[in-house]
Amino acid sequence: IVARAGFASANMHLDSLASEAREGLALGAAVDFELGHDFRLTPELWYTQKGFKHGSYYEVLFLEMKTATLSIPVVLSYHFLANSVDPRAFVGLSADVLMSAETRRTDRDWIDVADETDSLSWTLILGGGVRRGRWDLDVRYLQGLSAVTDLDYQDFDDVLSQQHKFGDATDTTWVFTLGVWF
Repeated sequence: IVARAGFASANMHLDSLASEAREGLALGAAVDFELGHDFRLTPELWYTQKGFKHGSYYEVLFLEMKTATLSIPVVLSYHFLANSVDPRAFVGLSADVLMSAETRRTDRDWIDVADETDSLSWTLILGGGVRRGRWDLDVRYLQGLSAVTDLDYQDFDDVLSQQHKFGDATDTTWVFTLGVWF
């Protein structure tokens, strides 16, 4: 069993949205199952803070978003031969359950939009790591495969005209963690 803690740098992507990454907490735990000599299957559980900041939607609406997800990934890793460390590369798929979602126009307070945001999304995981003794470093890239939100929130209706169409936004996240094996 490994416990990991670190940070996530996340952003949302939509053709008409320009924004910057939001940094947040990433906490995870995993169990390793050996599949032959070099491969391992690893079910995991993660809590990750995501979102974006300094967003400009159609250059008319300026907003930010904060989300928290509980992710359930399954990762397949290949472990390379090495003398003093255990390097690996991995790929996986995650079901991400939305725990909270807040957004705001930069000129207003935060509003809860969890009920108007997709509660389940899917994510592709690519990454690598290295283990030395009980310590583990992990870097992963998360690419959203399904929409997280369409940003069609009631609070924004007075700003956007009917000419603007809301689209589905997906997220990308970099996660950097330090882990301890038990």
